[in-house]
Amino acid sequence: MKNVFILCIIFTCLAAKSPQTTPQLDDYERSVLTIVTREPDKCGRITDTTRGTPDIKDLVEVMRKTDAYEVGTGIIIEYQDKLYIITCEHVLYKAGIIKGFDSNYVGYDLRLVGTDMFYDVAVLEFLSASDEADFKGISFDTSEAESSEAWSIGYWKPNGEPSIEHGNITKCIEQTDTPLPEIGYIKSDVQTAGGFSGGPLLNKKGKVLGMNTSVNRKSKASYALKSKVLEKLAHNIIENDGSVQRVYAGLRFSQDATCGKVKIDGIIDDSPAAEHSEELKNQYIKSINGTPICNIYDVLMEMENMKVGDRMTIGLENRKSVSFITNPLDKESLQDIAVHALQKHYKDTSGKKLKRTKIKIDKGQIVVIHNRGKDIIKTAGIEEDRIYCLDGQLEQLGILIRLFGLHGYIELGKDIEHIYIINQIKFSAEHNKRVLFY
Repeated sequence: MKNVFILCIIFTCLAAKSPQTTPQLDDYERSVLTIVTREPDKCGRITDTTRGTPDIKDLVEVMRKTDAYEVGTGIIIEYQDKLYIITCEHVLYKAGIIKGFDSNYVGYDLRLVGTDMFYDVAVLEFLSASDEADFKGISFDTSEAESSEAWSIGYWKPNGEPSIEHGNITKCIEQTDTPLPEIGYIKSDVQTAGGFSGGPLLNKKGKVLGMNTSVNRKSKASYALKSKVLEKLAHNIIENDGSVQRVYAGLRFSQDATCGKVKIDGIIDDSPAAEHSEELKNQYIKSINGTPICNIYDVLMEMENMKVGDRMTIGLENRKSVSFITNPLDKESLQDIAVHALQKHYKDTSGKKLKRTKIKIDKGQIVVIHNRGKDIIKTAGIEEDRIYCLDGQLEQLGILIRLFGLHGYIELGKDIEHIYIINQIKFSAEHNKRVLFY
């Protein structure tokens, strides 16, 4: 009897030390959907081949059961007395039809409200307003208080159980992590798999710390977009007819790897900053709108918080300042960014004196004409899981150049599978230099 009592104490202690296997979340089956896309378009994000699946049979069965081309996860939120669903933009990139399935695999027709490729965010709504009665919005934790344990919820399994993975928030940031953590992501060792994209990363209280977006192929670390950023982006998309409103100045910022200062090393023609080219070109900056700038991510934060039409004042290291009114980062300005980046790249990589490189859309393809001939660009991105089909949209290339400038390079491919690489645009010969267009 004494031995039994001792064993009971041991088991009780072990149980007390074991990590909680599920977060404290009431009715999460009413706040998480399996997102399914059907009838894919001819062009989109090339299939992610980097994620494993803890139980491939579950995912295959879900896809068979729902007749899915792509499967992801969605988080239900409430905003202005209406329910919306947030998921990853890459889940929907090829979507012709979008449906959401609850834990009982009842299907609901969904409609796309809008997306933001820069942060990989999409917002959906129920096609029928009456369907909202079956669900409720989940709560966000935007306090950025330090959490240790975390749980990721993915698609509903065929038997109605959620896919749940448990782990810990990782504090240590490595060189291979950039630029994700710096632009608003949480890094963890929670092993998210295929189908988890767009699902919530939860704390112990069952509140959303962020939305699962990607996995580092080498370190296997998972990344979730912080709730503070996610909530702001979702509201922006809803309020502005499906797109995030950003400012456009016509500047290329870069961070010098040797001294850490931020420089303006490019100014786009016919942009708000163009009339100040002589004052701004190749100048190091000290502040934007009075906010000190120490690195490229300070620029990102300040620019993301500006509103279209705001006056932008740049304080330079030479003690001068320049001020002008910003424009919207619209389709035309994104095209200008793409043209600027391509022209500079072909000029920098040629050993000969080049005539002005021409970029045009010809029969639905992006064509670059230069001294050595011409290149037809069909895909762009970096690594196997972040490659996009362009489908002749120059503004889309501008979006990708903005994103991958923070990585320091972007690959251009001439075929739909991205097997044949035309060029790798390196934004600088310096190692790990970061570039940001606004």
